[in-house]
Amino acid sequence: KEKIMKKRISLGLTMLAVSMLLGGNVVNAAPAKEVSVVEQFGDAIEEVTVDGFKYKISVAGEAMLVGGSFGEQIIVPETISYNNSDYKVVGIASTAFQDAKSTISITLPSSVDTIHTGTFAGVNFLENVEVQSLLVSVKDILPSHVNLTAYKDSKAYKEYQAGGSTGKLNAIQMQVSLH
Repeated sequence: KEKIMKKRISLGLTMLAVSMLLGGNVVNAAPAKEVSVVEQFGDAIEEVTVDGFKYKISVAGEAMLVGGSFGEQIIVPETISYNNSDYKVVGIASTAFQDAKSTISITLPSSVDTIHTGTFAGVNFLENVEVQSLLVSVKDILPSHVNLTAYKDSKAYKEYQAGGSTGKLNAIQMQVSLH
């Protein structure tokens, strides 16, 4: 895990240096395209099933939800345990809910920082989504009729509020603990 983190930091610093050399104006001219799960989660080492949900797990100790067997309510966990190791659930693949045809409600934990385009496309009866992350984007991902519950200061709440959605917007109250 430490080697991968060092490689990611090194790559990030290299990209920053190149950007600075080019005057800070690096533009990605490639058009947007549908990306595979492998491209979304490149260092995946294995696909595993935990509690009926399918995940790709990475050497960095992270997991991406890629599918599963779903009912009316889906609550994605913050972490999963597999082979005596814990993996933080950080992403939802574009194909994750394609078989969730009868799902009405989905709750995503604060650990999720990426929801890929098309994630909610197959969820025909979806009414409510709760996003517990402050940073995850739902812009152009969440259907406009779906009710969203999120923290008022979150990116998802602000995008939904500004986006002309027809669903109801609900705020999660922040909880402060002083130990």
